[in-house]
Amino acid sequence: MIDRLTTDDGALRRTQGKVTALDNSPGMLNRARSKPADADAATISYVEEDACASTTLPSREFHRAYCQQGLQFMPDPAAAMRAVLASLQPGGHFTAAVWSPASAESNQTIYHLCEALRDVGKDDWVDVADKPMSWSTTDAAGVSKLENCLVDAGFINPDAHVEDGEFRFKDMTTAVDIAKVGPFGEALAADEALWNAFRENYAARLARFERPDGAVIVPARSFIAHGVAPWN
Repeated sequence: MIDRLTTDDGALRRTQGKVTALDNSPGMLNRARSKPADADAATISYVEEDACASTTLPSREFHRAYCQQGLQFMPDPAAAMRAVLASLQPGGHFTAAVWSPASAESNQTIYHLCEALRDVGKDDWVDVADKPMSWSTTDAAGVSKLENCLVDAGFINPDAHVEDGEFRFKDMTTAVDIAKVGPFGEALAADEALWNAFRENYAARLARFERPDGAVIVPARSFIAHGVAPWN
């Protein structure tokens, strides 16, 4: 069996076995439900609940657990990990991914989004926009924080490292429209003058990542953590 603590913008992987998808956001769960399933897809149960205070996870039942870009939004990530640990069979595996900080050199998609918000006078939205990248202020601190949470939760063989990847958008419009997904997105898009000013600014900032075919590919960096449930 497999448990997944967050549905990561609805991008729940379909896999063999039985899956429990746990998220405190009904919107994310609805997006996950909307994904088309393969004929041999796993049976997925969707549960709306806070992972830090879960009362529905069964004891020592799951083989694997995943948390994709969710720990940084939790007030007590170690508590969430302890809930996961209690639901894993002895020797079960837990893997988590958390974004590293956004800066001019790393995770520039969010860095330039925040700078574009500042340029159009929306400084009060910056902290919310940067929240996905708020796990730590440096890569070294982010890795150490993840390892410490795994140890505090009771996992054995804790490991955390930095992994590089990419944000890939089919075109500039799609890249810029990521701003509409945030909690401020509706207000941003509803003000035509504000949206046009922001869109022009953000697109100019992302222009150096645009490929000849129109795709926008921006470097991305995450922290990856892994721990094992004790055998006893």
